[in-house]
Amino acid sequence: KRRPSLEKFMKAFGPECAVYIGGPDDQDRPAELIHGIADLPGSTEIAPGTGIYRGGMAAAVDGVLSGAFQPLEFRFFVGRHKFPRATVPVELLAEEEEDVNDARTRGSDKEDDDDESAAAFLTSLTLDLSVVLGKYQPIACARCLVLKQCISLPKPLWHEVMELSGGDMYEISQLELNKEGDTNFIQIVDDDEDDDDDDDDWNKV
Repeated sequence: KRRPSLEKFMKAFGPECAVYIGGPDDQDRPAELIHGIADLPGSTEIAPGTGIYRGGMAAAVDGVLSGAFQPLEFRFFVGRHKFPRATVPVELLAEEEEDVNDARTRGSDKEDDDDESAAAFLTSLTLDLSVVLGKYQPIACARCLVLKQCISLPKPLWHEVMELSGGDMYEISQLELNKEGDTNFIQIVDDDEDDDDDDDDWNKV
């Protein structure tokens, strides 16, 4: 892969660069470049039909320097979440017996030349189990929301996503916002001397 020089990269992204934490693992590795530019050379779509792409660093630098792109059209994620291979029975993830049999076939009856796909399958089981146990919540959302820049937003992006999801997700977001000390108190002076109810002098806002 063609990599731009550090000097070119700093000229392109030095003044303005969106860098985020992608996860606790592999933070010593180069950042992952994420964007929504379909025809950027060297990039690949994360999943078919998403319109979200990774890679293409050299073309991104050249594009920013030429004025074809703006620096904030790209996001850099340092680190990632890595999931170990599944060590739990597949039965925990399958609701029907045929699903269990199919999972066992795909996960255990692999030839040596297919070890990589078998490992990927077992890793996906670990993520699936984490979802079943409530550690993660998959949410389908629009591409524009996924690629939204998080710099100087009035509230964190994850709060916006949870509020748009509604239901329990909305309630959790509100609880977390209240924990951040955003609730203030001010004194309301009552000019009516005949009002002896001092309890109304303080109101929560």
